Amino acid sequence: PSVEKDLSEGLLEHASTDQKDLLRFSHDQIQQAAFSLIPDESKELVQWSIGQALVRKLTPDQLSEVMFGAVDLLNSGLDDFTSTHANNSKELLRLAELNMAAGERALAISAFQQAATYLQKSITFMSDVTGSEDLSWIQHPDFCLKAYQLYAGSLYCNNDFETMKKTLDTIFKYAASKEGRVTAYATLVEAYCARDQFRDAFNTAFTALKEFGVSFPRKPSQATVIFELIKTKQFMKKYPIEKLHDLLKMNDP
Repeated sequence: PSVEKDLSEGLLEHASTDQKDLLRFSHDQIQQAAFSLIPDESKELVQWSIGQALVRKLTPDQLSEVMFGAVDLLNSGLDDFTSTHANNSKELLRLAELNMAAGERALAISAFQQAATYLQKSITFMSDVTGSEDLSWIQHPDFCLKAYQLYAGSLYCNNDFETMKKTLDTIFKYAASKEGRVTAYATLVEAYCARDQFRDAFNTAFTALKEFGVSFPRKPSQATVIFELIKTKQFMKKYPIEKLHDLLKMNDP
């Protein structure tokens, strides 16, 4: 009955026309007023509980619509959580995953500062799960590679070059896959170019080429350029333009 009264008075509204059981406050100020009535010592626990309820009860599609709000609630209630569930690695792992999902979604809508915050938390939570950065990369290499790549991308967009460089150095230190390393090199080259540090971009590109077994002269002579051009033209004679689409897709960068 109280819920129906709140709906009729306009304090609450249905969050979705498809899900009549999902409700939300009709205005941010109403939400803030309701939150102010909660005792200070209970606020973090309430935030954590609401965040958990959203994650557990909503479908993936529904959760994606309220991703930022749900993750913010969990992060805000984290102090209470860590004091009572400090050894619950399953919950911390879930937090790491949710923050990475929120960071990726924030990047997609160009909310770069927000993305960096979520992704930094994701990396921190993963370290809390394993106990160290080293173990995170050993036990969860795919997760770490994606999280660090996204974090570096968000830092680049925020013009935080120094932190981005440290993040990429971590990828170079731990990542074993060519795909992961080449993406990190590309981000670093692009960042150097954006800062007009073309010599550093040039040197980084050559480092990457050498690492992947590509031989390329730093100062090619005119004779070398002409020779390679002739080789390329001779090679391309085997593949007329109309037949290029029949070639296999490249899968080794």
